[in-house]
Amino acid sequence: AVAALSDAMNGLTAGGAPEATQKPENNVPQTGDNAHMMGYVLSTLAAASLLLGAVVVEKRRRNG
Repeated sequence: AVAALSDAMNGLTAGGAPEATQKPENNVPQTGDNAHMMGYVLSTLAAASLLLGAVVVEKRRRNG
């Protein structure tokens, strides 16, 4: 048991830095989030443009 623990401790790196492996990192883990971001981006831009338009119309009404 002591030899197994010593071998395990010898495999650790200082400072918690990960060891380099020969395994390529082409596999990206699935997060379960399959939402498309473009819909959220477009709806945010549409809401921002409507808000900006309302501010411009209100300023024109007050000045004119």
